[in-house]
Amino acid sequence: MLLRERELAIELRILQALKGRLLFSPEMERQLWNSESGQMGERAFDCIGAEYENDLVRMNDLVLSADGKLCQVDALYICDGVLYLFEVKNWTGAFRLNNGEFLGGSACPLAQLNRSRKILERVLWNLRISVPVEMRLVFMGPGVCLYGLRQEDPILMAHQLPKFFEGLRRQNRRFIQRSDIQLGERLVQCHIADNPYRKLPPYSSKTVASGIMCPNCRVAMRPYHAKNLICGDCGFNELKKNSLRRSIAELDLLFPLEKQRVHQIYQWCDGLVSKRLIHKQLGSKESAQRNE
Repeated sequence: MLLRERELAIELRILQALKGRLLFSPEMERQLWNSESGQMGERAFDCIGAEYENDLVRMNDLVLSADGKLCQVDALYICDGVLYLFEVKNWTGAFRLNNGEFLGGSACPLAQLNRSRKILERVLWNLRISVPVEMRLVFMGPGVCLYGLRQEDPILMAHQLPKFFEGLRRQNRRFIQRSDIQLGERLVQCHIADNPYRKLPPYSSKTVASGIMCPNCRVAMRPYHAKNLICGDCGFNELKKNSLRRSIAELDLLFPLEKQRVHQIYQWCDGLVSKRLIHKQLGSKESAQRNE
């Protein structure tokens, strides 16, 4: 049972919207690549977990806080009164461990996972809930190699996940307990929607370039016939009304506090779409919001 879906991280969405509109430093490029790679690994993990929909209570992307400390939880599963805390990595390459510690890295993922476990246990204590918490560090990258890995280290490789979840299914007597669902619902209520530790580059309406960007290669598109735009790099062809819808969504994402008017949107799109089409699109958007 899925209690909280995984959403595309707001940091990743903003970085993707800024790509092509802002001069990216090597650090920003690395942050975008890491975010996209991490999202791919988490989605692959979710696909395996979804096969056990009727056996496990699942929650994704929880941000929890206790005693002024914050942790981001990639995935949290409940089975037969036990919480399973997962940290998902999509790393590639070879890594060496020594007595459960990763060598040569800037931060040990097992230490980070243990920190998250302590914060989760404190959240449970504040809720007056006493349940065991187990943690697993999961590597989804197909090319990862770990030297010095011990049998007692709480680490799983992607190919080990089905066997691990099958073991949970057998111990859960093939049905989800109501108490597990109630526990999951209480933890979802503890989720902090506005993460204060988001890492975003500084930008403003003066530093962000206008135009309609290709969704594939993030270069400015140009007119192609009366109703279409085309990317000069990859040849992606799109109706202007669809391009406009994407561009308005990016504008709302990057500047959520600004009320978007026809003239501002026209400038944002570099005049590639008519004000009449913008009027029509805004009318459709407002109508959809009223009907939500």
